[in-house]
Amino acid sequence: MTRFINIALILAFMLCYTEWGQHYSAFIFQIQYEMLFNKGATGDALSHPLILAGLAGQFSLLYTTFTNGRPAWLNMAGILLLGMIVLLFLLIGILSANGKIILSTLPFISLVVIFFYVRRRQKIR
Repeated sequence: MTRFINIALILAFMLCYTEWGQHYSAFIFQIQYEMLFNKGATGDALSHPLILAGLAGQFSLLYTTFTNGRPAWLNMAGILLLGMIVLLFLLIGILSANGKIILSTLPFISLVVIFFYVRRRQKIR
């Protein structure tokens, strides 16, 4: 079950939407593609703390997906890193009254709640 939730968390994170400036908007997967595969990406852009936190969170979730949720602290660290970014997007959406941004964060937040519910049920048994 942890594998499925980890994969779903990565996909839900990549579908988070953001807008900036007058006419700029993108999903996380579009931003990551531009930064990783575009020749214009510089080391400065890749060394930004939000970018590093997102990549580290995704890599830790991928690693724990293939090791069946072990180590558990790495899985939690990945969820927390991605969760901070998603909560930042949610705050931006609320402050700017942008429904698209708010709605794009809800799948990730609901999956985190499901993850902790499943984890708690497994520990009780």
